[in-house]
Order: sequence, then structure tokens, then C-alpha cells
Amino acid sequence: MIYLNEDIETLDVRTALAAVSEQRRQKVLQYRQIHDQRQSLAVYLLLCEALEKEYGIIEQPEFSYGAHGKPFLDNHPDIHFWRIYGQNK
Repeated sequence: MIYLNEDIETLDVRTALAAVSEQRRQKVLQYRQIHDQRQSLAVYLLLCEALEKEYGIIEQPEFSYGAHGKPFLDNHPDIHFWRIYGQNK
């Protein structure tokens, strides 16, 4: 499945920060630009939506990272993230 959010610029950062995990909140607040904060929040919220719809997971995802920086979900090692080559990081 592909999940999209085409309305990032109207995302209310304060409200969204209250709805995400502490781990994501800290990551978001490292960004200086409001657009970057909104993007990080939107991606996380889309992931939460996808995890609920596809796997029935309702808890907020917490990430760890492998030796080469690849993310994985702490409580769901059976879910994998793939990078689409040719796309910006």
C-alpha cells in the first residue's frame, strides 16, 4: 500500500506533537524549519495509519537502528522498511 498526505503545510505542529511518541517528538524538535518539522510529523502519522490498517497495530511505533542505520520497529521485527532507489533520503 502507498499512503500519501498532500496537505503537509496546514499540519498543526503543536497538535501533532501531542499525538506522537516522545522519540518522534525529540526528532521533530531537532529540525529548525517548520516545513521540516511538519514533514517529519506527517510521515510518522502516515506510518501509524498504515500500521493500524495493514497490521492492526495501534501503539505508537518506537524505532531502533541497525549497524548501517536501517530502522526497525522494536516490537515488530517481522515488519521491514525498504528504500526506493533513486529517491532522495
